Formats: sequence, C-alpha cells, structure tokens
Amino acid sequence: MIAAVAIFAIIALMPTPSGLTYQGQLAIAIIAFGLILWIAKPVNLVVSSLIVMGLLAALKVVDTHTALSGFSASSTWLIAGGLILGMAISKVELDKKIIRYVLVHTGVKGPFGAMMAVFLMNLIFAFFIPSTTARTAILLPISVMLIRVLGIPSESKFAQAILLETAFLPSSIGSGLLTGSAMNPLGAGLITEVTGHTVTYFEWMSLGMPFALIISIFIVIYLRLTFKGGLDQEIGKDFFNIMLEKKPWTPEQKRVTVIFIFTIILWATDFIHGISVTIVCLISAALLLFPGIGVLKWETDSKQMNWGIIFLLAATMSAATALIKTHAIDWIAMQIIPFVKQINSPLGILLFFYTFSIILNKFINNNMATTALMIPLTYSTVMDLGLNPMPFLWAVAISANISFITPIETLPNLLVYERGCLKFRTMAIHGTIITIVSILVIMAVVLLYWPIFGLYV
Repeated sequence: MIAAVAIFAIIALMPTPSGLTYQGQLAIAIIAFGLILWIAKPVNLVVSSLIVMGLLAALKVVDTHTALSGFSASSTWLIAGGLILGMAISKVELDKKIIRYVLVHTGVKGPFGAMMAVFLMNLIFAFFIPSTTARTAILLPISVMLIRVLGIPSESKFAQAILLETAFLPSSIGSGLLTGSAMNPLGAGLITEVTGHTVTYFEWMSLGMPFALIISIFIVIYLRLTFKGGLDQEIGKDFFNIMLEKKPWTPEQKRVTVIFIFTIILWATDFIHGISVTIVCLISAALLLFPGIGVLKWETDSKQMNWGIIFLLAATMSAATALIKTHAIDWIAMQIIPFVKQINSPLGILLFFYTFSIILNKFINNNMATTALMIPLTYSTVMDLGLNPMPFLWAVAISANISFITPIETLPNLLVYERGCLKFRTMAIHGTIITIVSILVIMAVVLLYWPIFGLYV
C-alpha cells in the first residue's frame, strides 16, 4: 500500500509534461496506483477497485458518471451473468456429467488420447463457463486423479505434459469466444468504446476461434511430442468408474441443460435477432435464480460469487475511459509513435502491439489491466498513423489470453503450479515456445483468414 501511495504521489506531483493535461496526469497516477494494488493485493480487489473509481471522481479527473461507468458497461454484466451460469453448472454437478461423457465416449486410448480428452473438455466448458479460473478448478482435479489412478509419478513426462496442458488450454481456447474469459468482454467493450463498433458473439467466434483452435491443438501436440514416454498402457474404463460414478440425470440437471442450450443458441445467433450477448446471459441467469425453474438461491449462492473480478472489470473499464476522455492515452501514443513509425510495415506494427501486450502483462500480471491500457493505446497510435484500427484491436484483444510463461501471470497457471508438481523453469521454457508460436499463428490468421471478413492490415 505504501508503494502504491508513493507512486501515485510522485506521478501526481511531478511537473506536467508538455502535451499532457493535468487531469491526464492524474489519470495516469491513479491507474499506476491501482495497478500496484491489483498486483500486490494488500486489500481485497473490491476495495482497491472502489478506491480507484472513487479517486477518479474525487480528484475531478472525470465526472462521477464516467468514474462509475464501468458498472454500466455491458461487459461487466456479461461476466456477472456468466459467473451465475457457472455456479449453476457446478451446483448440479453437470460439469462432472460432461467430463465423464467426454472421457468415456472419446475412448482415451494412450497418452495422446488422454490429452485430447482434456482439450475437448476445455473446449466444451468454454461455451458454458466464462472463467478460465473456474474451468481450471474443475479440470485440475480430474487431471491429478488421472495421474494418480494410473500410478504415474508427478515428475514423469506424461504428468508434466498433462499438467501444463491443464494450465494453458483454458486461456488459449478462451481466446476464441466472447465469453471464453473475463478479458474478452472487456476487450470487446473497449473496442466499442473507442470505435463505436459493437462486437457480437458470432463475430468474436468467427475471428477468434480459428486462432484458438490452432494454438490449442499445437499445445497438445507439442507437449505430447516434447514429453514422450511416461504412459504406455491403455486407459481402461475402470479409470472412469473410479473417478466419476455414473448417476442418472436429475431434474435440476435437465433444467440447467435446457437453459444452457437456449443460451448458446441465442449467443451464436445474435447477429440475426439483435439481442445482445449480455442481455441473453442475464435472462438465463435470472431463469437459474427463478423459484421453481432455476436451481440457485440468491440468499445463499451469491456468497460464492467472485465479486472481486466484477469490481475489477468495472474499475478497469472506468480507468480506460478516463485515459481516453482526458486524452492521456493520446499523449502516451505520441511517445511511442516515433518508434512505431520506424517499423515501416502495418503487419510489423500489428505484431509489435500483439507482442508488446503479452510482454507488458509479464510485468503487470493482470490481463484485464493490460487490456484496459493496450486497447486505447493501440487505437490512438494506429489512427495517428492512418491505419485501419480494427485488425490491430482484435490482435491486442486476443493477446490478453496468451499468458503461458510464468505461474503468476494467470490464476490457471498458478492453480496448477501450486500443486507442486511443476518447476518454474519447465513452465517458463515451454510457455515461451508456445508464446512465440502464437505470434506466428496470429500472423497467419491476420494475413490469410481475417481478409475474408474484410479485415485488411
């Protein structure tokens, strides 16, 4: 907390640089203050987020409406509704039923089959649960149990591969869906904020899913080829009987399944009916909470909500809006434009912002804060260069999910790392290789696939 206050005071009290307004200087100071609180977490995320929004209004950086605008952002409510949907799945144990179905019906023969099963479970859950952390929390015990039931040492090659896959896939697959991670609704909301273009569920899936599938399948194949050995026997059905007991469908599971099918159909067809993804999500959340129809009770189940992520999302949206309205982001852009101009290639500039966003998050260790900074910065810079901003913004939005190198970058990485079975060096080496490959994949997608949708660099 002392460091956060000191950084705030230094930036706020230093002479205002040429071209930057004092309100813009204060906005930068408040965001730096918030970043330290969000990284170090000396206080709860709810508290630190309220402090950031309170300072924006109290110091008159922006008006009160703008300071609290994060709470009215559709992305905030999309995540709130999505968390309710995720709680319903866990409460009725629909997640276990899906896992058992996938494991039994895919056959899971040999190590590669086991890893592909983890891939398929991640892909399915990405449509239902908009939290990479929640998906990891569900699948990690399955991966660990798989290792234990087969009697494989945790330091064996197969164990290392399956654990790295469990850490990385929620983020990589999540990049392909608007509801795939908390960063995606934030990125979509900021794209709307700076360009006026409303990002639909179908649009994000159309542009992001090819990248997500390519990099995710690469992760599976790369890890299997790199960590050869460690499992020779076929995984029999006794494993499934030990791991997950087969149970009949309950009425609650059936109701939740119907609501989720209804939700996904409306999400995937939002370009036809025009109902926003957020509204569909909130309607479904209301149904899950409605007496006689749903399976949740607000009085008790709301205590399981991750309120910190909701308030953090609202605060980062408000902070990003403050950077835009005070023109602080334009001033920051002007500082890097001379360097960017030297690249002399639109594709090179896109790769610069994509890579810079990934590197920046290694220091901030907060994907949402990185997205809140990079989307406005990228937009302001490329507009000054006279380039079409959309492909650049899409690349940066997707890059928020590329967090594979250190355990503290994302909660999925940390959850797996805390099991004590992975070394920091192991995650760093293989995460770096996968990150580099992701740069090649985004380049191929930008050049070969996005032009189909009119996105030219």
